[in-house]
Amino acid sequence: MTDLLLPEALATPPSPATTNWVPVGPAGYPSGAEIGYDQITSTVTVASTTESAGTVVISGSPHTFDGGPVIAEFFTQNLGGPTLAGNFTILSLFEGATQIARIAQVKSESAGGSGVTANPTYRFTPTAGTHTYSVTAFMTGGTSGQVAAGVGGPGVNPPAFLRFRKVEMVAPPVPGVIAYGTSLPTAPTDGQEAVLVDNTTNPSYQWRFRYNAGSSSVYKWEFIGGTEAVVAPGTFTSTAANAWQSGPAAFTLPRAGDYKLFAQSRATNSSGVSAQANVSYWFLGIQQGALATLNPVAAGTVITLAAPVTLAPGIAASTVVSIAYFVGSVAAGSFAWDQSAFTIVPRRVS
Repeated sequence: MTDLLLPEALATPPSPATTNWVPVGPAGYPSGAEIGYDQITSTVTVASTTESAGTVVISGSPHTFDGGPVIAEFFTQNLGGPTLAGNFTILSLFEGATQIARIAQVKSESAGGSGVTANPTYRFTPTAGTHTYSVTAFMTGGTSGQVAAGVGGPGVNPPAFLRFRKVEMVAPPVPGVIAYGTSLPTAPTDGQEAVLVDNTTNPSYQWRFRYNAGSSSVYKWEFIGGTEAVVAPGTFTSTAANAWQSGPAAFTLPRAGDYKLFAQSRATNSSGVSAQANVSYWFLGIQQGALATLNPVAAGTVITLAAPVTLAPGIAASTVVSIAYFVGSVAAGSFAWDQSAFTIVPRRVS
């Protein structure tokens, strides 16, 4: 039986992909970066039985550290125990004559020796500056301990190596305060979010935006959710034939941008004759956008017309939008409109 004793396992940092955390780290190397790597491609036979003067396995190159915590990682395809049963081959990390720590060991359960793949890691914090580390090995008794290494390839051991990498550090996101008010931030940064309302104490709509600095549009606040603005229904009577008129259900756009509009209204034909009836949108002083039409609407008919959702692009701030009405005749009476619905949703704004 073979025992491989390694330092206590390090906790695996939570994945930023599943925790919405962001990898961070002290100044210097980025989190997880490889700082230095050294390898050997020939097997080392361990001859030393003295821990403080062990057989050098890997003599590392000088590497520069930034003062943050690092992981030292060693690998060998086979760490061989000594030929004397009950004894160990032990690996240590050194800086010069100073032992940093034992990092791995294997015990021989028989006179023939034992071997295992070893890939220990050790977390520590070197001081900022240049350091030169090495891995050494010694046996507690017996002879012919081994640290296997090769050039890799079919049927050949891979290199044994020592490498250092910056500890991957994670931190919970700092809760941010999303702006909430009747205006959007005046100096936004890319990805910033804000909620636009018409009233902070009793809003009739709440529109959440994210600022996209890379957008090719002049309207870089992009709508990502919220409640539509619903204009209170009103009644309207068409007083002119063959002409568009704006109704009372009006809304003032708070920002310049692109908006989606939807309108519907119920028509009662009291004109005394069959006549055409249309519902559409009114802004910038004229009817614009898609329309719903019924032609003819028989005298005395009551019917609801819903205009298709329309996009109102590039509309200036403070523009008033409303439902537009059209009837073909008011010859002997009027068209009455009621039970109206008018909703407004932004796509993106300035």
